[in-house]
Amino acid sequence: MRGLQLFAVSILFGALNADYKPFFPDPEPDVIYFIKKINAAINIKAKSVIPTLFENEFIFKDCSRDLDKSQVVEVISSLNISTRFSYVISYKLDSAIFIRTNVIRFGARIRGFGDEFDAVFILKNGIENSKLVSGHILGCERNMFGEAKDGSEVTVNKFLLSMESVIASGNVAHFGIFFEDIFVYNGCRANFGKNEVIQLLARLPKGTRPVFNLNWSKYLANNVILYQVTARGVGPKDVTAMFSIRVVNNLWLLTSGRTVKC
Repeated sequence: MRGLQLFAVSILFGALNADYKPFFPDPEPDVIYFIKKINAAINIKAKSVIPTLFENEFIFKDCSRDLDKSQVVEVISSLNISTRFSYVISYKLDSAIFIRTNVIRFGARIRGFGDEFDAVFILKNGIENSKLVSGHILGCERNMFGEAKDGSEVTVNKFLLSMESVIASGNVAHFGIFFEDIFVYNGCRANFGKNEVIQLLARLPKGTRPVFNLNWSKYLANNVILYQVTARGVGPKDVTAMFSIRVVNNLWLLTSGRTVKC
């Protein structure tokens, strides 16, 4: 009997002194669920939902700088409605793993910002309110959000001056040369397609020369630029708006736009 007791004690002692490895469930289903959720919010432009998917302290480390939650949300919200943005689990990167209770690290391949690229994210996992805590790009052949001063302002200012001149000429037939056919402008009260925007511009009093003051611009890819302007002369008051342009058949064309503040 004493021998049996000693055997039991030795087993217990060995168990207590063994390396402790906490059990974590497979995180992949939680990551996939979150990816589907953020994809849906971005692709239907659910602007009230997108910010809730990021922690307030969220930081994304790009190749040239760090971007906070507000900057990332602003860029994502400005994507053309026809853009299919997607997070795709990439098994070539770090596999999805729990790094501590309710915190997951996963690799993803991002599409929708020009050329696809790879990044790693930290996800705070909750039952219904999972949020991204941070992320960083892998490899710096290109930047997700462009550089602080990347030369894009030269291209945009040239584009804006050309628009100002054509609109001031009143030659409505030429207004369309600045827009892609899929162009959509998200206004405060309604959305406008290419033809509707051209009709609005055509109603401007003859001789009106609008002024587009560039606030900032950034390359999203080699042939895609996002920029913000304050427009004067296209309405009863100044309007601040964001636009994206891209190269189509060697020409820079507007693909989307939206009013920044309503």
